[in-house]
Amino acid sequence: MTPKKGGTEHLGLPVFNTVAEAKAETKANASVIYVPPPFAAAAILEAMEAELNLVVCITEGIPQHDMVKFIILFFLNVVYF
Repeated sequence: MTPKKGGTEHLGLPVFNTVAEAKAETKANASVIYVPPPFAAAAILEAMEAELNLVVCITEGIPQHDMVKFIILFFLNVVYF
């Protein structure tokens, strides 16, 4: 998934603009996120909004104020750590 590159191919595989678009086309149920810290929260939220079963983010150094959003969702039983 790469914004503005949807409809193209990389290594013979399709590239999508959004997680929701990728899920609809491929029936994916999980996402692994590899993005720099400033973009991690938005990437995680996009995957959550697409209602994927599993979202894994390997990014270190995500700003604390971004992670507070996920702690709140955790306590509301929307996400699990």
